[in-house]
Amino acid sequence: MRLPVDISLFTFTSDYGYRKEFGDYHTGVDYAPNTGKPTPFVAAADGKVIFVGLSNKFWWNQKEYQNSVIIIDHGQGIKTQYVHWSAAYVTFGQYVSEGQTLGLTGSVGAATGNHLHFELTVYGKNVNPIEYINNNQKTMTNTDFIQVQPGWGLSN
Repeated sequence: MRLPVDISLFTFTSDYGYRKEFGDYHTGVDYAPNTGKPTPFVAAADGKVIFVGLSNKFWWNQKEYQNSVIIIDHGQGIKTQYVHWSAAYVTFGQYVSEGQTLGLTGSVGAATGNHLHFELTVYGKNVNPIEYINNNQKTMTNTDFIQVQPGWGLSN
């Protein structure tokens, strides 16, 4: 499995786990494009697209948000989610290859700005996706992320 972004074009902005600044448990990792503009992201591994659209499953700050979501089933109980995108280049039922462009980053839903929220579930349980990335891709860790600044606000 690989990172869903080209790390030379993105900044790691939020880690997996409890976030003191928001008082919530973050179920994925976030990457913001350095340009601030919508930027391509890719499939972390081969799989089948099982959802593309808006989902109401996301809660943040005690409020439910409708976020743009792509979900890919990689088999063996492993699924990845790509959230907040502004454009999707894949469709339901499509098979994708690792590294294939899925869409462009965005700020749809509970977002503090243009970014990609990346989640990984194993048999329905959220896990830290960084722990599943191939070693040659592990160039960003939880010590490399920047703090989201208060006042960035939410887009609806």
